[in-house]
Amino acid sequence: MDRIETILTAKHAIKAAAKLWFDAASNDEFFAQLAMRISLDFDQLQNGANISHPAYFPTDLFTLNKAETFVDCGAYDGDTYRDFVRISGNRFRRYIAIEPDAQNFDKLAIQTADAGEMRVRLLKAGVAEQACVLRFSAEGSTESRESQTGNSEVNCLTLDEILHDETPSYIKMDIEGAELGALRGAREILTKHRPILAVSAYHRVEDLWSVPALINDLVMDYALFLRPEKKAGWDLICYAVPRERLANALGSRQ
Repeated sequence: MDRIETILTAKHAIKAAAKLWFDAASNDEFFAQLAMRISLDFDQLQNGANISHPAYFPTDLFTLNKAETFVDCGAYDGDTYRDFVRISGNRFRRYIAIEPDAQNFDKLAIQTADAGEMRVRLLKAGVAEQACVLRFSAEGSTESRESQTGNSEVNCLTLDEILHDETPSYIKMDIEGAELGALRGAREILTKHRPILAVSAYHRVEDLWSVPALINDLVMDYALFLRPEKKAGWDLICYAVPRERLANALGSRQ
């Protein structure tokens, strides 16, 4: 949440972002989210009640394949890994997890221990627009994030550097407001490999329009979707899907 002026002064950027959505459901969600943030009326958000899939794996937009290399930015304790293994039937090429919080990282390592070193790669780091060291609030929870008053320091790398020798096919980002910088640090990877993207677009109010706008600038010929992550409705994911990987029902509408 933020002051209403943050939205009103960004009206030109918001109007431009409104033209980017691939389907009517995303467009409706976009304006419902704006209405909620202006009016503070949470009844504007109704679509979360219809969620029937785990976060980051909506079967109506795309399907996973047996050669998936899944990059989990903000891997937490392995919660998304568990869903990924279950939904993929444990058929995938690589799982690459990036988690800066030491307590979360230890839980993640335990969760993935049986997968084997050939298929799993874990990095205790953050992702950013450029390599740096940041103050970090490490709480061993989903709320761990960059903070000037944080209790630790974290080494941050770009995805272009981390994934230089990898072939990512799906990148997920839930990194507590650092998504825009992480995307800018992945320019080469996005252009070269055209992975599916699932990027949180709610940690800061401007992410609602800035995240899809930046993705549209970085990669070409992607279909952009906006979906709630959970039943509450206010936490959002911007999905960016290469046209060739759209679900059949969507691809037939091109």
